[in-house]
Amino acid sequence: TGGKAMLWRGGEARRCGSIMAIILTDIKRMIAYSSVAQTGYIFMGSGLGTEAGLFAAVFHSLAHAVTKSGLFLIAGSIIEQTHNRRLDKMGGLGFEMPLTMAMFTIGALSMVGIPLFVGFNSKWNFAMGIMGSGQFWVMAALAISALLNGLYYLPIVIRAFFGPEAREKAANRVSKERPVKDLLPIMILSALVIGVAIFNQPFNNQIQAGVSEVWGQAEHVAVHLPEPEDDGHGEPADDGHGEPVDDGGH
Repeated sequence: TGGKAMLWRGGEARRCGSIMAIILTDIKRMIAYSSVAQTGYIFMGSGLGTEAGLFAAVFHSLAHAVTKSGLFLIAGSIIEQTHNRRLDKMGGLGFEMPLTMAMFTIGALSMVGIPLFVGFNSKWNFAMGIMGSGQFWVMAALAISALLNGLYYLPIVIRAFFGPEAREKAANRVSKERPVKDLLPIMILSALVIGVAIFNQPFNNQIQAGVSEVWGQAEHVAVHLPEPEDDGHGEPADDGHGEPVDDGGH
C-alpha cells in the first residue's frame, strides 16, 4: 500500500542521511545530511495512515525548521570565525566561542530528542502516532534513529567542552565569539527550541485544527469514491474506449 511505501521510504531516508552525517567531517554537510534523515520522519508520520501520524509529521516540520535553522546559522558563524569546517578540528571550541557552542548544544539535544527541547515533543508525537496505528515495529526504527542522531551530534559537543584540547584552550582563552548583536537571530531560534517545547499547546491547537480539517476532507472523498463495476471477469467494465463505465450512481 501507499502507506507502507512511505514508511519504507522514510526509513531509507533516515538510514542513509544518518550514515552520511556520521561519516562526514564537514560541519555544514553533516547538518545537511541530517536534514535528509529528518525528512524521513515526515514520511514516517504520513505513512502511518492515521490523523495522529499526520499531526506528528506537521509538528516535526515546525520543530525541524526551528532547530535546524539555528544549527546552520551556528555552523556559518563557526566557519567565519575559525576559518575551519572540519569537525575533528573543533576541539575546545566551547572555550573560544562559549555562547555559540552553548546554542549548538541546545540544537544538538533537540535533534537527539532530549526532554525540554522541541525535538523531544516531536518524537513523542511520533511515538503516540505509532501506538495509535498499531504498527509497533516502527517504534524500534524511531528509537534507532534517535540513537543515530546522538552519534553525530553529541561528539561535537563533547569535543568542544571536554578532552585535552578543551583543557588547553580553557587555560589559554582566546575569544573568537561574534558580537552578541550578530548572534541575536540564533539566540531567538535557540529560545524557540525551548519555548515551543514547554509552551506547545497553542502550536498543537493550530496544527490539530488544520490536520483535522484535511483528514476530514480526505475521509469524505474516500467514502464517496465510486466503486468500479465488475464485468464478470474480475475486471472493471469499460465503455469500449478503455474507460470504466459510470452508471450515474445507480
